[in-house]
Amino acid sequence: MAKAKAAAAVAPRGPEATGQRQDLFGPQWLRVLLAVSILANAVLWRQVQEAGKHSHDAELRAATEDTTRQEADAMEHKGQVFMAAKLGELVAKGLLDITPQALKDVRKIPDEALAVPGADILSVHITAAELEQRSISSETARRISQRLDEHGLVILPRVIDDASAKRLLEHTNNRIMNPIYDMNPVREFMYRKDVPLEIKGPVRDAMERVFPLIKPAIDEFLGNGAPLREVGAMNSYPGTKAQIFHEDSNLSQGKATFITGFLYLDSIRDDQAPLDAYPGTHRPVYNRLSDAVKETIEQWSPFVRASVPRGSLVLYNSLLRHRGSANTSPLLRPTMYFSFYQADEKEPDGAFTFLDAYTGLDIAKVLAGKIPMVPVTIAQKHHKDQACLDNMRAKCPGLAGLELYKCAINRAGATFRSDDEDDWWPDDPRDFHVPPNCALINRMEKLAQVGIYSPNYTVLTSDGPLA
Repeated sequence: MAKAKAAAAVAPRGPEATGQRQDLFGPQWLRVLLAVSILANAVLWRQVQEAGKHSHDAELRAATEDTTRQEADAMEHKGQVFMAAKLGELVAKGLLDITPQALKDVRKIPDEALAVPGADILSVHITAAELEQRSISSETARRISQRLDEHGLVILPRVIDDASAKRLLEHTNNRIMNPIYDMNPVREFMYRKDVPLEIKGPVRDAMERVFPLIKPAIDEFLGNGAPLREVGAMNSYPGTKAQIFHEDSNLSQGKATFITGFLYLDSIRDDQAPLDAYPGTHRPVYNRLSDAVKETIEQWSPFVRASVPRGSLVLYNSLLRHRGSANTSPLLRPTMYFSFYQADEKEPDGAFTFLDAYTGLDIAKVLAGKIPMVPVTIAQKHHKDQACLDNMRAKCPGLAGLELYKCAINRAGATFRSDDEDDWWPDDPRDFHVPPNCALINRMEKLAQVGIYSPNYTVLTSDGPLA
């Protein structure tokens, strides 16, 4: 209507004064119709705008709700990794009765349904400046100690660069492929290799980069001057089976607790034998539960799977329930590792991977370069392979390959069993007709040309085959 009045106000003078006006917009009824049409269109356009706005708002709300729901689902899924620790606490307080007998009919949930990616919820990121300076702030130190205290483990992503990790990977694999020290007979040792390392070359370089970053946490939990108890490489080659969940120490033994660090030398996939663990199970209330109750809880409790990028370090408490998972990938899972224990407590028992020359060595001495020389041992005096192979064949006539290996590493006259891997050391004098260097279990494996020592076996990493 306003536009119609405006049109009338500017109508030409002259003939209109005599009643013969020629309206630009035609007769009055047309003007009214035009005005109503304009008004109606304006209202309709406004409604379209409002409808569009409401539609857009609804889309935003739906997207927000979807994101929130996904975040809640992720939070719930990740939060379940603390279920085992909580159930253990309830059992210890007498608020929950969990016995193998009561749950004998409960079917174990498959591992793939229980594994939860955990690198993000358990990580503390160290800044580029801290890595360059090889020194961390008090706030970073606090967060590392907090994770270790609350969860029993902490992940420090990318604490060494790719080039350093690759050099160390090649070094550790070479040490395994050319054995001079006997390996620790860990479970599934055909494809999971655990050997001691000398602190020199890329091993020492890695320690000098990493030890300043973890010293505050080690000092807080174990006291100043906590001695090293392990320095080794543990590589899981394709075909490695999963370990059972276990802790590395137990309070009932009255021995020192220790902290172990695994440095991953390649990016680790979910199927590449990453570390599996139950956060919070390092607490005394869980550690003191019977093995039967622990195993029952863990049949259906989610665990964290630490698939980490190359150069990452995982620190964990020896009381934590954990395992090395299966390597079903075509790639090697390479690590270097070390352990410290509390000096004023009784030294822990166990099959530790460590060269005796390093007894009493701690972080401060390593960083100061006060590293003892390792004396040449009988194992390093390379006797001829043929002499050792002849000894194996004399003990196990007519056998070759895997059967020769199984016979040679076993006690004289006994039958090989799969559980012999934890009790393999030969105790019959007939096993030592040649120098002890021939008794190295992984050297026997190499001479029999089985497992990773097979002529056609190729070690693969994410960068391709190793030479």
